[in-house]
Amino acid sequence: MASEKTFRVSSVEYDKPTKSNNIDWANCILCQEIIDEKLICPFDYKRLNVGAGYQSLADNIKKFHELRLMPEGINVCIENLDEGSGIAQYFINQKACWHKSCNLKLNRTKLNRAEKRTSHERIDNKATTSKKSRHSFSVQSTSNPSVCFFCNENGQEALHESSTFRKDTRVRECAVKLNDTLLLAKLSAGDLIAQEAKYHSKCLVSLYNRASRIEMKNDNVYLSSLFL
Repeated sequence: MASEKTFRVSSVEYDKPTKSNNIDWANCILCQEIIDEKLICPFDYKRLNVGAGYQSLADNIKKFHELRLMPEGINVCIENLDEGSGIAQYFINQKACWHKSCNLKLNRTKLNRAEKRTSHERIDNKATTSKKSRHSFSVQSTSNPSVCFFCNENGQEALHESSTFRKDTRVRECAVKLNDTLLLAKLSAGDLIAQEAKYHSKCLVSLYNRASRIEMKNDNVYLSSLFL
């Protein structure tokens, strides 16, 4: 009966890796695919610390997994790579091997890029959340009866309460003419009466005047176009 094949490396013989945890240890540990590329195993090289290469790879696999940015083509299930003594030790015990092209996808340079990309995304998300919070605060502040609906301040001037839908309609028309997105957002929460909105007279008059100037400007542009 033919004897089982063994590999001889630097006068050391070791058994051919077998399957465990649905992993074919005789194949690339990273992609588990059979391709026309040489398999690399740290045990095949004369080095004092065989575990260094395994430890570096194990650390990078864990970090990519934590970032949830495992490179395309890397088919590892991290839960199957640790028997209790750590991923690197499990690799050593199984004499894991890999394709160079697969290992390069997990090198330190690629990991640094992934970490930087994740950091930028977190900053962008934080800025978006902060912007939404400020917008929410601005809208919510309209329900505060102690501040002006338009300037969000109390001030020394008396606050007046809106009591007619006509005023609400005019305020909305002014907001549209001015394209005042913040004011429109406040108005989207309900009419002035329902919100019990209060205002300074000067703030309301200022709104009317600004809308009137915009309307006059648009009328002048229209009249000028008739004589062109």
